[in-house]
Parts: sequence; C-alpha cells; structure tokens
Amino acid sequence: MGFSKAKGKIKSQIAKHGSLFETGDDTFYGILLKANANADLPRSEYVVFTSYNATINDGKIIKNDDNNNRYLPLKIDKQDLVSQDIYKKAYLRQVNASGSIKHYLDPSNASKDAWDAPTGTSGTDYGWITKNTSVWVNFEKVSLREQVNDKVGDIETPEFFLYIPRFVNASHTPIAGDRFVTTGGDEWKLESVDSYSYIDQAYMTRVIKDDR
Repeated sequence: MGFSKAKGKIKSQIAKHGSLFETGDDTFYGILLKANANADLPRSEYVVFTSYNATINDGKIIKNDDNNNRYLPLKIDKQDLVSQDIYKKAYLRQVNASGSIKHYLDPSNASKDAWDAPTGTSGTDYGWITKNTSVWVNFEKVSLREQVNDKVGDIETPEFFLYIPRFVNASHTPIAGDRFVTTGGDEWKLESVDSYSYIDQAYMTRVIKDDR
C-alpha cells in the first residue's frame, strides 16, 4: 500500500470511529486512549491519534465535543515514514481545574521621584494583579514531602504539579512567585516553573498552598 493510500485509509478510519475535537477555531477527528492504564497510581494522562493533516494548535486546550472534556497537550508527535506524515499523536493531560494567574507588583521596585514616590505609575494598583483569567489547567499530585527528621504524624504540605497551557504567555509568562487562584478561591504559589520540558505546549510548575 502506498503512502498516500495509507494516509487516506488511516484518516477515514479515524473519522469513522473517532470523536470530534476542537482547539481554538479548528476541529479534527481523533481517537482518545488512556495512557499508562496499568500504572499503579491513577493519572490523568491520555493520548489522541489524529490524521496526518489534523490541525492541533500548539499550546491551546483541546475540547472533546462529545462530552465537553478538556485536555492540555504536552507533546505532539508526527509519525512519519521516509518523511511522509502518516498520522499525528498528541500526549494530553485532562483538565481538572480553572482559575486565574496573578502577579505581585511591589511599589518598592518602582522608579522613585525626588520625594521617594513611585513615578509614571498613576492609577496603578499595587499588590496582586490578575494577569490571566479563565485559564484551564491540570493539577497532578506528586507526593508528600519527606524529611528524615520529621516526627511520626508530622506531615508536610502536599505538593502538586500544575500544568498550564502555553498560550497564556501572550499576556504574561508565569514565573516563580506568581499565584494561581482556582475558580473556587483556593490559592496556590508557583514555587518553580519548567518552561523547557513541554516547550510550545505547556508550563510545568511545582505549587504549594499559598499562605502569603
């Protein structure tokens, strides 16, 4: 079977048996599968197989039109043979929260005038400034932090990984020290931000409950 015929066959089968997904203004058919189904711990990892010409927008949330579930892409692979794209495979995490990203603006860092007052900042509200709203994210529990000298029963704050879709950097790039506030009002501190592991797709951040 030639490459063109193989691509057409795969595309027609995915359209026949798959679900309709949308990302941004684009739509595509895909077959969604659970990843690492035999893992010991429950995870929210999935893969979706699509045709070779499906449009998946880098860094944007993917929504399943059948059930309105949302997924955050971490990596998109093009499966090719002799430079011929046969199909695409995207590695996803299911969205399980939404909220806002806030950044702290400190007046002590502003330029000062002769009277030691901030200059060029008329109307600026210092404090926690909302930079992104309605951000869909994935929380993934890591573990409880362990310290060898802790007494039995003294449990540290649980740590989580927070995966943020990359498109949010259009207005603000998340950095360590930012705050993520869930729609329900829970506040989380971004302790560190990994912008390299899932470049073009997502930020992987380590977060703890924010008591600042």
